[in-house]
Amino acid sequence: MQTWAKRGLQTALVTGGLLMLGTGIASAQENVNPDSPPNPLDAKVRVPVDVDHNNLGTPAGNRDLPSFHREVGTPSLSSTPAGRIAAPANPLVHSAQGQLKVVDTTGATRGNSADADVVMPVNACGNAFAVGGDAYSEGSCVKSVDSTDDVRTTGSYGQLAGNVAHGGMAISPQFSGNAFAVGANAESRSASAQQATAGGDIQTSGRDGSLSGNIAAVQGAVPVQVTNNAVAAGGNSHSRSSASNDADATGSLRTDGTNSTGGGNVVGVPLAPVVAVSGNGIGAVGNAEAATENRASADAGETHPDRYGTQMWAMTSGDDGTLAGNVVQPAMAGPVSTGDNAVAGVGSSHLANSEHNDAQAGGNSATSGQDAVLSGNFADAPVALPVSGAGNAVSGVGITSARHSNEANASAGGHTFTNGDRSVLSANSANLPPAGAADLCGNGVTAGGIATGGCENDVTADAGGYNGTTGNDAVGSGNVGQIPVGLPAEAFGNGVGAAGTPSGRATEDKTVRSGEVATSIDDNGTASSNVVSAPTALGGQVFGNSGGAVANPSSKTDSDTKINLANPPMANGKHGSASGNIVHIPTSNPAQVFGDSVVGVGNGSSDTTNSLESRSGGSAVTTGDEGSLSGNVLSVPQTSSPQVFGSAVGAGGNAESKSRNEFGSYSGGDVYTSGDDASGSGNGIGTQSSVPLQVFGDSVAVAGTGDSRTGNRSDLVAGGEHMTSADDASWSGNLLTAPAGVEPSAHGDSISGAGIAGTTTSNKSDSQSGGKTTTSGNGAVTAYDFEAPTEAPTRVFGVPVEVLGTATTDTKDRDRLLTGEDTGKDKEAVEATRGIQLPMGVDSLMGATELPNLDTLRQLPESRSPIGSPSLSEASEVSDEVLAAMPRERSFAGTLPLFGNLDLVPNAQNVPTLNGLPLGAPAQGRSLPTLPVAAPAALPFVVPAPGLAQPRTAVPSVPPASLSGLDINPMNGVVDAPTAPVHQRTAPALAGLDARTLFGSLENTMQLPRI
Repeated sequence: MQTWAKRGLQTALVTGGLLMLGTGIASAQENVNPDSPPNPLDAKVRVPVDVDHNNLGTPAGNRDLPSFHREVGTPSLSSTPAGRIAAPANPLVHSAQGQLKVVDTTGATRGNSADADVVMPVNACGNAFAVGGDAYSEGSCVKSVDSTDDVRTTGSYGQLAGNVAHGGMAISPQFSGNAFAVGANAESRSASAQQATAGGDIQTSGRDGSLSGNIAAVQGAVPVQVTNNAVAAGGNSHSRSSASNDADATGSLRTDGTNSTGGGNVVGVPLAPVVAVSGNGIGAVGNAEAATENRASADAGETHPDRYGTQMWAMTSGDDGTLAGNVVQPAMAGPVSTGDNAVAGVGSSHLANSEHNDAQAGGNSATSGQDAVLSGNFADAPVALPVSGAGNAVSGVGITSARHSNEANASAGGHTFTNGDRSVLSANSANLPPAGAADLCGNGVTAGGIATGGCENDVTADAGGYNGTTGNDAVGSGNVGQIPVGLPAEAFGNGVGAAGTPSGRATEDKTVRSGEVATSIDDNGTASSNVVSAPTALGGQVFGNSGGAVANPSSKTDSDTKINLANPPMANGKHGSASGNIVHIPTSNPAQVFGDSVVGVGNGSSDTTNSLESRSGGSAVTTGDEGSLSGNVLSVPQTSSPQVFGSAVGAGGNAESKSRNEFGSYSGGDVYTSGDDASGSGNGIGTQSSVPLQVFGDSVAVAGTGDSRTGNRSDLVAGGEHMTSADDASWSGNLLTAPAGVEPSAHGDSISGAGIAGTTTSNKSDSQSGGKTTTSGNGAVTAYDFEAPTEAPTRVFGVPVEVLGTATTDTKDRDRLLTGEDTGKDKEAVEATRGIQLPMGVDSLMGATELPNLDTLRQLPESRSPIGSPSLSEASEVSDEVLAAMPRERSFAGTLPLFGNLDLVPNAQNVPTLNGLPLGAPAQGRSLPTLPVAAPAALPFVVPAPGLAQPRTAVPSVPPASLSGLDINPMNGVVDAPTAPVHQRTAPALAGLDARTLFGSLENTMQLPRI
């Protein structure tokens, strides 16, 4: 009895134990506790493949290709039951498998995590393949797949703990709506849509730790499209399809490195390219047509509001830490597409398509490095660069046409915020946010056929943002370096052909923006809160041109471009040492070539409207009050207008150009600083240069015709006012500025060689370099203002040149060049019809072959002669008898009485005579300043003037002399004498002037004809 009971009890215990063990295993397999630590190594890959609605045509017949739907990939270790990770090797140890998930690994891994989420749906839908037989496809395909998991861990109070390495990639390949024809007909009518999402939020901490709570994350969103193309080789292909593709790599980055060493640092790399080959038509020896819609978007990174409501992508802190809370964040956003191009060899291709691509990478970021060392710093490099080749028509000896509508938006990065108060080498920010756009759009190119390209292009590229920091009571902290770059590079709306009829049509609206305000605030800092800003606006745009050898090219284009790098730097160095200084070097030099027509044999035309506005930098504001070597500003703004446009060149053909241009380029701005109660502070150095560099509206005809009609409005501004003060200071508040205005330009000129060339040009150009400078103060070497302006205009306009041909010009020119404190009130722009304007020279006596330089005439004092100018009411009528007695011709023969009074002014007895001119007076230096006004150039040759015999006698040498001291006012000393009535004024006639005694031996001088 006892034995039976004993054995029964043992059996019950074993059975109960087995049941409990089974329950534990089941519980372990279903563990979904969200607070459990992440698996230290985890990867989840999903690749769903869908093939459907594809059709194949062959000589044997037509059939639908098999459908295929399957997903391959790897499971996540954190979500896979332990029994599926490894098969049991021995039934006796089966119970050990359940322990794989429940073992606490945090002690060994310390909360570190390395994981990846990869999603890649592959979709092939609605394609038609005709190979010797017709093919037709029609269908709709929709696919959405995601793999999103948040990562949450911590390394607080730990060593080498809570670090996260994460990769979230959403790659979405799409192959749909294509029609391929080889010796047959292919047509596709399909609709395809797919979406891929991967990633998630990452949150950790390294507070009070060492090498803990760091994040390294790559977030990639890459939609890939090969959609809605029509390709024909010996057949006909048609696509009437639509496609959309969205890829999202979600998640924000959160950590904390407060009170840590090497903790809470972030390296975030959001990537959002779009790759698309869509809506193209290629006819090799066939016909291709497409009327499609294509759309794609890529979004890398996700934002969440902080406690102030600002949407943030990355947040951390390095307060009270060492090498903590630093952020490195390169980012890239840019659709790259080749779409809606029509290409034909010996065939035809006709397209009418639309495309819309969006890309977003990263966002706003914040950190801090207060009371820290080497903490809270930023390295920020977002890139926004949409690239497109679309709407072009290319033909060999075929016919092509493209009508393309494109909208592309790329945005990378965002604002950055940090704080470095009471720190060392912390909260510094280095920012390089380039933005640009590269497009080939709406061009028509042919070798010997007909090509008509058409494009409506709307593009926006936006990189970076506001960069703010502080460096109060800090050393080497709170400094900002910012180099925004804006660079559109493109060719659109051009018609070019060796032979045939190429045509380009384009309408473009483009905005490129990079960076925003760079600011740093500092009190009592050392080598802190300095700002270096060098916004650089460039560009290379070639559009609206027509050119052909033996062709009839044409172009019609409308362009509107805005480059916005208006980033005013702001700093503060009050009560600081080597703090609050600003180096501002903004440049704006966007180059354009447009509206030109060049043709050999044929007829070329161009009709172009252009508007460009480029802004680089802005006003610089700082202070160095009560500081040492603080609040100083170096400002070097530079701007130019490198443009070549609106010219017509015909060599054996007829070229016509019509262009309208509005160009504005603005660099830098006003400068405000001060150095009150300071030493070596509040000083300013500025070199501002403005270079209007334009060649436009010219015509050239060689055995042909060239006709140019151009209107130009140009505004250039480099820098502005410069103001400072230095009360009770030393070596402070000084200004040194060197504004320069250089104007090499040529427009409205006409050149004909055995042809007919004509130009009609209207130009209004304003250029300003620098501005008013103001300083005040007292102290040693304080409040000095030095200015050295330079002007060098070199302009040629409205000049006709004829060689066995006809050249005409109709030019209206209004030009104004201002430098320094020249406000233009006493120098209004003057309208002119033609001229050659050269740089100013130095007053001197002429050489034997020089023409007079009349630069100084505009600055001579106004006449103070009491003679006055009689009004019409004062002038008495001349009797008929007097008119009859006047000779018909007047010569220069005769003598002018040189002695006595002129009887012009009553009681004017002391009027100096010509005999009293002090020609022999010694030189005393220049007394007449010069201005760069239009003047004839010195010509080392004889001017052929009709009706005038050329002098043959040798020109006598003239000893050097100076005009200094010469009183050119003959009425000096009698300015207060009353003016005689007009009927009492007498003066000798020119008949009394002996030209031979005045001008030497000029016996061969002919009498001038009566005018």
